[in-house]
Amino acid sequence: MSYKCFACGKTVYQTEVLKILGREYHKRCFRCKVCNCVLTMKSYKALDGNPYCKAHYPNVSEHGAQMNYGQQEKKEEQQEYQEEQQEEYQEEQQQEYQEEQQQEEEYY
Repeated sequence: MSYKCFACGKTVYQTEVLKILGREYHKRCFRCKVCNCVLTMKSYKALDGNPYCKAHYPNVSEHGAQMNYGQQEKKEEQQEYQEEQQEEYQEEQQQEYQEEQQQEEEYY
């Protein structure tokens, strides 16, 4: 019996198959999602169906929730976006105020 390797898509024969995380891999194809180092049954940790080496397994935040790699970047991007939106809003408010002041001066 043979399988298709989840990582490379090539045939994996019974003698070389690594069945893990509900998938089949060549032993050399089971790798860390972050650094791509080869993993073994003993050396990996999984989160959300993704294999990680112990060094790159996502850290636990101060609130106890799992932090995936990339979440910090997303958080920073969201913060930048919110700041940009706030600046645009303040500029619009300032412009509206100036227009109102100008209209009042023209009226009187």
